[in-house]
Amino acid sequence: MLDQAVPRVAPLGGVNLRAYAAATATAWDGRAEGRSWVQATGSLLKVDLSGFTRLAERLVRSEITGAEHLNTVLNDVFVSLIEEIHARGGDVLQFGGDALLVWFEGPEEMLSHHSSQQTPKP
Repeated sequence: MLDQAVPRVAPLGGVNLRAYAAATATAWDGRAEGRSWVQATGSLLKVDLSGFTRLAERLVRSEITGAEHLNTVLNDVFVSLIEEIHARGGDVLQFGGDALLVWFEGPEEMLSHHSSQQTPKP
């Protein structure tokens, strides 16, 4: 559980970056009421794909199109994962190779409720 001041997103030379920023970060700016920070209650989740480095090395060595195949695998995994995160009220704050940093706003009890629900798979 995280309950701390979070810095707001500063505009970059008047350029609208909302399409590229996490929805949570862009919403904080409106909640700041002129302050340079926002207090938020929620949970951070760090997701790291297990075995990714080994898989990447194996694919790149074994196939001419290994890098392309690896990209397809990552896209498939991340698309499904991000859809699930959004369905449970989360927001991806950051990507880092094979890892994600995710924000779930609200009290811990709310997160527990969402995580216990089963989302039907197609």
